Amino acid sequence: MTPAAESAVLKSAVRLLAAAVAAYNALIYHAHKAAWSFSPDSRYIAYTSNETGKPEIYVMAAPPATGKWLISTDGGGMAAWRGDGRELFYLSEDLKMMTVDINPGPPFQASTPKFLFQTGVTGMNDARNNYVVNRDGSRFLILSPNSGDAGALRVIVNWPLLLKN
Repeated sequence: MTPAAESAVLKSAVRLLAAAVAAYNALIYHAHKAAWSFSPDSRYIAYTSNETGKPEIYVMAAPPATGKWLISTDGGGMAAWRGDGRELFYLSEDLKMMTVDINPGPPFQASTPKFLFQTGVTGMNDARNNYVVNRDGSRFLILSPNSGDAGALRVIVNWPLLLKN
């Protein structure tokens, strides 16, 4: 590689690093923003922000791209991407699991949020999600409070066969 080419690569890397730092600063310092996660293709960042006065879910383009979109319609937190980046899950303020269809574009597009189910989560936590979703978005593991007497754990295998009977 020629010295001019090496210089061009280095300048490009510095510009990308500066853009990443600017995005981080925007996430952290301009409003309380928490629980952010990159989309599986690393093109977008989903995060919670209270810049409107209450926690909401936003998606922003990862640098050097630009763009920011409000995803939730009535508050929310704890966003998580489906494995292919075409769906975003989050908890509404009343702790309902919500889903939004995503078209990563360009241009980026998000559907109106839809209710999936009521969770047993006791509240929002900025430090981490209280749930995980599997890669295809069909199953959730949710942290919920112990009812005191948890009893025995029952695992049912081949449960679809039981439905046929």
